[in-house]
Amino acid sequence: MSWAAIARKDFSDAVRSKALWALTALFVVFMLGAAAGYGYYFDTSTLGLLTVLSGPVNFLIPITALLATIHSISGELESGTSKLLLSLPHTRRDVVIGKIVGRSAVMLIAVFIGVMSAGAYVFAVYTTVDAINYLGFAVFALLLALVYTSIGVGLSALARSTSRSTIIAAGFYTLLSFVWPLILSVVAYTTSEDSILNLTPGRRQFLNQIPPTDAITTARAGFTSVMNTPAALATSKWVLLVIAIAWLLGVPAIGYWRFNTRDL
Repeated sequence: MSWAAIARKDFSDAVRSKALWALTALFVVFMLGAAAGYGYYFDTSTLGLLTVLSGPVNFLIPITALLATIHSISGELESGTSKLLLSLPHTRRDVVIGKIVGRSAVMLIAVFIGVMSAGAYVFAVYTTVDAINYLGFAVFALLLALVYTSIGVGLSALARSTSRSTIIAAGFYTLLSFVWPLILSVVAYTTSEDSILNLTPGRRQFLNQIPPTDAITTARAGFTSVMNTPAALATSKWVLLVIAIAWLLGVPAIGYWRFNTRDL
């Protein structure tokens, strides 16, 4: 399979450039440091640690995944190496899939080692250990990494220069993290009840969970007891997983369409 060859090369490049080791060190230091610091200064409760970690993890993983992927295709287009790559028996679809698989392997290994290093500390030191919730936290952290890695490659395929792909990624993250909630708040407070744009509490809860980070975080709350609030359960956990999968597949599909119709 041609995409597999591209994925292997992409992963090997990350190993040779020490990107894999740098990302792994980042997540180990962050996760292990958080577990040790929380246990020392607060308490040795798994649920307390996971509640505190949710916010920082939801920021660190998406930002890291986007930084690790946003030049994956646009960088090769800008340097001209994409012409050499496509002169081999590879299609543009192979390039997109291969980049997603290769970069996902890097991100998933780094996040997995980070989460497991903290987990080892928790199981060795903490007095109140909830293995099921910690496992759920680990699984959804990996899902978050996978979704944003796929999104990053898809966004990279939209642009033919690294500067443009960086702007696209920054705009994407800003729109979903800050602008989207603001838009919903403005619409909710400026429309009347009989307006077609009126946002009932249920509609607003659902729309608030459209961004991938919110969908995955709230889905985790539905499957585990961490931050399991009534607001978190406003939307079915299975619907939220469908939303996450839609981001996982949809952005790369759009990126591939643009990449496939562009002259090199």
